[in-house]
Formats: sequence, C-alpha cells, structure tokens
Amino acid sequence: DSTKVKVSVKDNLISGTMEILPFEKDSSKGTFKGSKNSENDYDVVFDYFQEGQKDSKKLTFKFDEKEMEIEGQKYATEDITMIPCK
Repeated sequence: DSTKVKVSVKDNLISGTMEILPFEKDSSKGTFKGSKNSENDYDVVFDYFQEGQKDSKKLTFKFDEKEMEIEGQKYATEDITMIPCK
C-alpha cells in the first residue's frame, strides 16, 4: 500500500492533494481542505474519485515535524510533501 500527500498550511487552514494506492485495489485520488480544531489537529473534507465515482469523506489529520497521522494511520513526514505558503 502507498499513500501520497501534498499539504499546504496557512494560519489555521489546511489544503492539499492525496492519493491512496492500496495493493491490488482501486485507488482514491483527490483534494482536501479544512481547518485547525486544536493543536496539530485538523478536520478536513477529502473530495476524491474512486472507481470512476466521485465521493467525499471527513478525515482528521494530526502532524508534527516527525510524523503525520490520518485517521489513526501514521506516516513519516519524509513521505509527506509540505508546500510553503507565501
């Protein structure tokens, strides 16, 4: 399995793209956006396509400089692309 995430954070807002690529299953690709609800904790809506169908779901993101957690699944931040805001 593989998950690719690109994240942009500005003030209390978060947005980006995510690809969920499970082994031998259909992938989910889309965008997300949301806002901070507590320290290092963001509520987002992930709008995505899977099997040619559009769908959306609410997710919780938590992260710091060492790892990111999406709905309980942890990822090393070296696997996450952080996009600087201007």
